[in-house]
Amino acid sequence: MSDLYGSDAYSLVEIARRIESVGEAKARMAALPLALLGVLAGAFIGLGAMLSVLVKSDPTLGFATSAVLGGLVFAMGLLMVVVAGAELFTGNNLIVMAWADGRVSTAQLLRNWTIVCLANFVGAAGLALLVWARHLVWKVCWRCKKQTMPSSASTRSSRAKSVHSCCTASCTSTGRQVTSWCLTTVTTSYRKTLA
Repeated sequence: MSDLYGSDAYSLVEIARRIESVGEAKARMAALPLALLGVLAGAFIGLGAMLSVLVKSDPTLGFATSAVLGGLVFAMGLLMVVVAGAELFTGNNLIVMAWADGRVSTAQLLRNWTIVCLANFVGAAGLALLVWARHLVWKVCWRCKKQTMPSSASTRSSRAKSVHSCCTASCTSTGRQVTSWCLTTVTTSYRKTLA
């Protein structure tokens, strides 16, 4: 039977020891990387949930199809958390195994849980804020487009194209500024962490 699984198979005791050592490392992680990875995990889970709701609310899909596809899309958020190595509160609950073995103090356990839980909330709320802000920008563009529509059909198309291109340009510019600011902030924080 051991030949079937090869050398990657661990006994239950070995699995527990590995989980404890990972929990100990997570509990001793510095606050800034822990918070940044927590924000990332919150955003990934929020993105998975948002896309899952989008799929499940499609009226053209049947009930079973929308349920299965919604679950698969939500799992993409969890997959992004695992691949990125982000800190999700539900995963960090396993640190309690290292705490029960005495390898982590209660203060370290609660510190990790508090930072990660708050960072997950900030990441999910930040994603919701970005979606809401994008909606407001498009709402303003749509009002601008409706208010400047001329009544005659011949000039309507040319005027609408110019207004739409103006709004699209301003929306795109705003999106670039937000993206640039986010990347600059994360890069600066990461460089400070390495220094």
